[in-house]
Amino acid sequence: MKNFRLFLLVFLSALAYQEYAIAQSIENLKPAPINETQLKNGLNVTYYYQMFNDIETLEQEQGGSKGKPIGNIDSPTPSGNVLTSDKNMGVGAHITGFIKFDKKGNYLLTILSNDGIKLTVGDKLVYENPYVHADEKSNPITLKIDEPGWYDLKTFYFQKKGTSALQFSWVEPNSTEQKIIPAEFFAHLE
Repeated sequence: MKNFRLFLLVFLSALAYQEYAIAQSIENLKPAPINETQLKNGLNVTYYYQMFNDIETLEQEQGGSKGKPIGNIDSPTPSGNVLTSDKNMGVGAHITGFIKFDKKGNYLLTILSNDGIKLTVGDKLVYENPYVHADEKSNPITLKIDEPGWYDLKTFYFQKKGTSALQFSWVEPNSTEQKIIPAEFFAHLE
């Protein structure tokens, strides 16, 4: 009976986690209708300071404090401040801007997060892991790009306490090398 309970606990935990662990394929993405000459380097960020437990609460926040633009999303932080904020815990971030896909084909996107995250590209939900958690890496998410260009990017992210991490990496079309997405692939409008 004890083994059955353990099996049941593991099975139900895996089932609950399945929503976030399944590899996805995102299609029918469209580039944003923007003038590339108006773009500035990095991503806009607005910070909210409180102890969030889930993304839904963060999405309902109003106001916030505009932060220094984020060059790229490469912030695995065992200690120190969250992203470009001046705090190391109790930070929510609404990150907006554009991501450049300069080749046609399939990009394999991987997200490392600690704590909650919700990422959309264009008008498609790409990844969501909305609650408090230790460092977790997503399964690769296939983004099928039919037309090179700049695509809308929106991320809600929060760090409650302890260590933090937010990192976007990819494997580009016709490549096998996974690498952090370079800063020149992120931009925003003033």
